[in-house]
Amino acid sequence: MNGSFTDRTMVRSVRKTFHAATVGAALHQGRIASLDEPLRRWIPELSGNNAEATWRHVLTQTTAFDEPQLKPGTLWAYSDANAHALCLALARVWGLADYRQDYERVLQKSFMNGMGATGWSTSIGADGVALSLDLEDPGRFGLLMINDGVWRDRRLLAEGFAAAMATKQTYGVIPNFDNANDGPTELRVDDFAESPYGYMTWTNTDADLWPAAAPTWATALGTGPGRPEVTGDYLAWDSESGIVLAIVSARIRQTPETPRGWPVRLRPVIEAVQAHVRGPNPLVE
Repeated sequence: MNGSFTDRTMVRSVRKTFHAATVGAALHQGRIASLDEPLRRWIPELSGNNAEATWRHVLTQTTAFDEPQLKPGTLWAYSDANAHALCLALARVWGLADYRQDYERVLQKSFMNGMGATGWSTSIGADGVALSLDLEDPGRFGLLMINDGVWRDRRLLAEGFAAAMATKQTYGVIPNFDNANDGPTELRVDDFAESPYGYMTWTNTDADLWPAAAPTWATALGTGPGRPEVTGDYLAWDSESGIVLAIVSARIRQTPETPRGWPVRLRPVIEAVQAHVRGPNPLVE
């Protein structure tokens, strides 16, 4: 871990991965039927092609909300419209009218209380619920991920959901890496014919983000594009080895031998850790 254990940092888009896990908790608790349930059950305001969007589309950023002439599932784009819809739908799943109304209760009852997270708070924006975390809580979240959504023998997420979060879910979907809503990702179609994306996570399933690392690595990150060095917040985990990396307010420089892009920036860190991996994940029998 890198950062302060007690100071809270607004972790920017790392929040998206926490919101994705909230869907896994809703599945486990029987609050939603499946990832293929239409979001319009919870957001009747959706219309046209947008009304065909499902939980799965939102989690994989394939709703095409910014291109309403397209059907969900036909285009990948990194968009705040997905984060907004996800928070709104989750609020209503837990009986709230809107995510601006006591959203901390949603997170508490989904998995934050269950994994003993205490150093966090929320704030509200036009694109959904932002999270401020101390360093310990993303570390706890990473442990929850590498143990298949189980915390100390208590299941918090639907079985297999954590593994799906860390696995590429965007095969056959055309990517738009320069979507204007939430900014360009810096990735290029020449390097990635499909987005290396799971459920609000960046994944290494095809060993294209971090070629010298295991395909079981995944990451959540909050950072900004366009500069050789930026301050970023990162949470990466590998279910195969049981390693969790929680990093807040770090400066990681883009290396010349890697493609440009937010998740690729972690390559020297993850591949250096991978080079010293010994043995399997101790949390998995």
